Amino acid sequence: MVADRPGGLPTPPVLLTALVDSGADRTTFPLKIACQLGIQRNELILHPGGGRGVKSRFDVWRSSVPIRAGVTRRDVSTRADSAWGPAFTLWPSFIDDGSFLLGRADFFSVFTVTFEEGRGRVFHLDVEPAVS
Repeated sequence: MVADRPGGLPTPPVLLTALVDSGADRTTFPLKIACQLGIQRNELILHPGGGRGVKSRFDVWRSSVPIRAGVTRRDVSTRADSAWGPAFTLWPSFIDDGSFLLGRADFFSVFTVTFEEGRGRVFHLDVEPAVS
């Protein structure tokens, strides 16, 4: 995935590897990525109550700054990355140390994610059809 802050100071896009997580309410990135995306410390607000994982509680920061993102795919023969699917907006939460998780509130509204356990594939990702 490639992500950047639209309308902010010009910075190169950030290439991220993230997990599609049906258990994540929101897209979540490590806090150190906020700076790379052009989000300033004063644009982050500590969320009261924090967040909860399977066996943990942790601090969560949110921002009103949208992040423009797009999925990339790698050609295995040339090892070149290319865009796949539409560009979309993420509203990620940030946590101290953690995984890059693509959650239901934003990522799942753009893509259809089909989990196929037992058929040899972990999941299948499709672009939502355009509504006319």
